Amino acid sequence: MNVIRYTLFPVPLFVREDNLFRLSYDHNPTGFIRWDDAQIYNNILLSVPFGFGLPFLRKVSLKRVLLAGVMFGVAIEGSQLVLSLLIRAGYRTVDVNDVMLNFIGVLLGYGCYRLFAAIVRRISSGKKRGLASLLDAAV
Repeated sequence: MNVIRYTLFPVPLFVREDNLFRLSYDHNPTGFIRWDDAQIYNNILLSVPFGFGLPFLRKVSLKRVLLAGVMFGVAIEGSQLVLSLLIRAGYRTVDVNDVMLNFIGVLLGYGCYRLFAAIVRRISSGKKRGLASLLDAAV
């Protein structure tokens, strides 16, 4: 839900003619970083949970994670484009760099999952109950 919240909202409801495709919304939760750096970090951090949680939903290979990472970024940017066209105001920018940064975030999340799964398996060595059995089923 937070992905939708941070990528699509707020939606401008009333747009004056002189503001068409000029609206912007600067939300910088990391005030100590320059905007360009914050945009990079926020796009990556936004998609890390998707990469981490994907193996819990279904069994995935690296090839599927790569495809899901690209599709995740394309879905976010595509929904921003469609919404901007529907309300006839450019309140969000559609950028290929965001797709690549989301892709990197998904890969980082999946890498964190693999590391987490290896640690849990090592700790539970031989026990097939609880989290270890769930991780074995996911990978």
